[in-house]
Amino acid sequence: MGYTNSNSMHVTQIPFRTSKENSEFNFKGISDGTPVDETVEICFYCEVFRELNILVDSQVLVGRRDADSKYTILEAYRRRKHEELVVSELGYWERSAAVVWKAVREVAVRRLDLKRTKVVASIVVTNPETLDHLNDLHNRHIDTVTKLNYLLLLHATDVLNASLELIVADEWGYESNGSWSGMVGSLQRSEADVGGTALFVTADRMRLIDYIAMTTPSVAAFVFRQPPLSLVSNLFTLPFSRAVWASAAALVAMCAALLLAATRWEWRRGDPQLTWGEVAMLAVGAVCQQGSPAESRGVPGRIVTLSLLVTVMFLYTSYSASIVVLLQSTTTSIRTLADLLYSPLGLGVHDIVYNRHFFPAADEPVRRALYRQKVAPPGSEPHFMTLEEGVRRMRTEPFAFHSELSPAWQLVQETFREEEKCGLQAIPFLQLIHPYIAVQKNGAYKEMFKIAYRRIWECGLQHRQLSRLYTTRKPRCAAGRGSSFVSVGIADCYPALLVPVYGVAFAVVALLLEILFHRRAMNVVSGNMEMPSDVTDFTQDL
Repeated sequence: MGYTNSNSMHVTQIPFRTSKENSEFNFKGISDGTPVDETVEICFYCEVFRELNILVDSQVLVGRRDADSKYTILEAYRRRKHEELVVSELGYWERSAAVVWKAVREVAVRRLDLKRTKVVASIVVTNPETLDHLNDLHNRHIDTVTKLNYLLLLHATDVLNASLELIVADEWGYESNGSWSGMVGSLQRSEADVGGTALFVTADRMRLIDYIAMTTPSVAAFVFRQPPLSLVSNLFTLPFSRAVWASAAALVAMCAALLLAATRWEWRRGDPQLTWGEVAMLAVGAVCQQGSPAESRGVPGRIVTLSLLVTVMFLYTSYSASIVVLLQSTTTSIRTLADLLYSPLGLGVHDIVYNRHFFPAADEPVRRALYRQKVAPPGSEPHFMTLEEGVRRMRTEPFAFHSELSPAWQLVQETFREEEKCGLQAIPFLQLIHPYIAVQKNGAYKEMFKIAYRRIWECGLQHRQLSRLYTTRKPRCAAGRGSSFVSVGIADCYPALLVPVYGVAFAVVALLLEILFHRRAMNVVSGNMEMPSDVTDFTQDL
């Protein structure tokens, strides 16, 4: 007989039996932790639950009548499927005192001690050598998330007093043809109770697993050294603002006009006059710190020329000093993914499972273009590479490398010179939050692991393991930008090299035009010097 109470809990009524009658049941499924005297009296109730898997997250209460007005409240559960039934006393009920609880009301708290019950955890290992170094600090940049979360998992099982069994997967888990692989697949199929390696939170995974604790402040981003300013800008136009350039040009033009007016006044006195072309070449020569074959002989013209040379000298000094500073400067113009897309930097991606999954799946326009144009350009292999190769190329060339920041910062700290650590920058690509620990969907140990990981965080164990294995800050630039010699390359001088190229091309064009005009002038002169036809006939008769 049974009924449903006001709390929608189904209550089964079992006829009362004496201790003598209960002792006739020889049931071996009772935990050793139950007192002997209680075991005899509750064996009859245990017989009812013989075939039921009442796990640690369930709440099944049994009322044992000790007298007409008093009942003892018992609970029954199993710590794992097909294991011994655990029966313990929670309190009692009396007609005068109602319910009196002797144990903690929260189910997960009072059952937190699993008595060395086996808990199966799935971890992700991308490098086979990681299995030999889960507990030490060897090669911290390899499988950093796995090593960190394994240590936290050991602390969690200690809190629960559970034994641990590991399942090793080679990937976090992705859907393919309706089935899930890796760690997510093992949780979905109930092969594992908890995921021992943190994973990203995605919408398609949330319907399969439950996320319980954030253990790893992990961020994946494009890491690069800020490129030289000359790589994105023309250094030779940067020293002066537009107003200064316009003022300098106006000053040179005004001096040229005054010089031309002065030479005309000198011509009236009998001195040779400078043509406008000679005046223009004199002004250009002054700007370029060069002389000119033509010069003014009068006092006004010489005053104008001297003023022009002095002014240009100050401009030249300021300009040269600015160029030296700019050659040692780096650009700060690359701040977004769009800037990275149109920058001259090469791109590479750490060859790890989640990058090969998330990069081709990017649907935002800039991210999709970044992958298709620079990471996997048409006609070439996608630029997936090892962490060591990506950091090396980031050090030796204009290159941005996508990786998890912690192992990238660790390798930069170990391989970069002090001055090379200056100007490091990171731009996130994946639109994901920090990785979380996951358990089975509605699993029996969900609340218990929540409590365990919360206690680990509260007592500082999580922070300790993070400080040992994880690098959350980029390497500090201790040397400063100006502490080393900066060599000047072709890219820095490229605009300056174009000047003589354009000059030679302009000179060739001017030469060809001069030859053309000269021939036309000679033809005109020769045509005008031809003799009349009657004179030619007379000459032929003679």
